[in-house]
Amino acid sequence: MQQEPAVSGVVTDVTGQPIPGATIVVKGTLQGTVTDTEGRFAFAEMPAGAVLVFSFVGMQTQEVPVGAQKRIDIVLRRCNRY
Repeated sequence: MQQEPAVSGVVTDVTGQPIPGATIVVKGTLQGTVTDTEGRFAFAEMPAGAVLVFSFVGMQTQEVPVGAQKRIDIVLRRCNRY
């Protein structure tokens, strides 16, 4: 029997294209992952009160409190300086 991930989702850009290689880290920890070729990510475990930090080169970093969410789909926008 497969265990469902604690939190999963997809990272895309403003046009809806997946962002492979985006980094997702649990803020204040060393726990993290990288999106696959389709922009998907998953965490098997998530600490209480966790905040996910989404980042990718040339994109604005975003922080999202997990709370009770099981799925988090995020849209990263380009930095103004690029």
